Amino acid sequence: MRVFRRGGSAAPSLTSYLGDLYFRNPWHDAGIPSLVYDLEGKVAGFIGALPFPMRLNGEKILSAIGGNYMVDPELKNPLAGVRLLKKFFEGRQDLTMTDTANETGHKMWEGLGATTLHLFSMQWLRVLRPARFAVSLVQRRPLLSFLGTLSRPVGFLVDRVAPLPAQSPFRVTASNLESSELDTGTLLRAVREFSARLAFAPDYTERSLGWLLEMAGRKKEYGPLYKVALRGQSGELVGWYMYYPGDGRKPGQVLQFVAKPAHMDHALAHLFSHACDRGSFALVGRPDPHFIREYFVQRCFLGHLGVHVQVHSRRPGIVETLAQGKGFLTRLEGEWWTRLQGDAFNGE
Repeated sequence: MRVFRRGGSAAPSLTSYLGDLYFRNPWHDAGIPSLVYDLEGKVAGFIGALPFPMRLNGEKILSAIGGNYMVDPELKNPLAGVRLLKKFFEGRQDLTMTDTANETGHKMWEGLGATTLHLFSMQWLRVLRPARFAVSLVQRRPLLSFLGTLSRPVGFLVDRVAPLPAQSPFRVTASNLESSELDTGTLLRAVREFSARLAFAPDYTERSLGWLLEMAGRKKEYGPLYKVALRGQSGELVGWYMYYPGDGRKPGQVLQFVAKPAHMDHALAHLFSHACDRGSFALVGRPDPHFIREYFVQRCFLGHLGVHVQVHSRRPGIVETLAQGKGFLTRLEGEWWTRLQGDAFNGE
């Protein structure tokens, strides 16, 4: 609470959530523990460990997601963070990963030999309602927040008119795909099928994937989690997506989006239409590096928004495979989905 939440007492729900995340996950492994930096009996630093089974060219390997990496800001030992992360890298896992590194953590990871996966650190932004998106940016500045209220009537009109021209960057095109609720079993089979062409992929079971989706569904910052399966005219599964629509003040966030190459355009169009119908004014997600063109075709902006995906391994070949984009690596295969990334808890 002191390092990341500007003080305050730890709510019981936060304590319980930490236990669920780090001690009651389906992959819990005493050989890959979360670590504290012990300074004369006082906890002065922490890094959380979430073991995550993966496959590399069919071989089972064990990765560890490092999250909530922190050091007490009052600690006068500049090496504490380095020692904590170095100890974490020395665990028995084949691969150590993070998908939420800020600029400080990014430098620390790279200083100890980690590699930044630039292809997976990109994010895309699709603006759906330009006026509301502009207001959301203004309202982040307290001195200008009143402009959001004053401009609301005009903004409503702009958002109705802006998507109408055929070449408008805010226009959402029609999709020919059918949709249904995505269940755990369907998702498990789909991940195995769609990741088969890639060298690196998650090794889920129905139990572990069910736990992961249940935990992701607890995230509250961006609204409810929608899970949608997409099917072609013959009924075959051609893709799926999971996303949070946003809360009216923040853009929606895409947890996972996957589609067959021939259906990428229509799958993205379906996602944007679905989000529009549920009040989203913009969506943010992580692109599949193999389909950058399709994101541009669907009027997405691509760039780096300050969050880094980084990996470290003592085994040759793993890092190189991921650096080349040959991995099934979405926001679900990390820690972005946890409530610790954004949710307030607020004395629950």
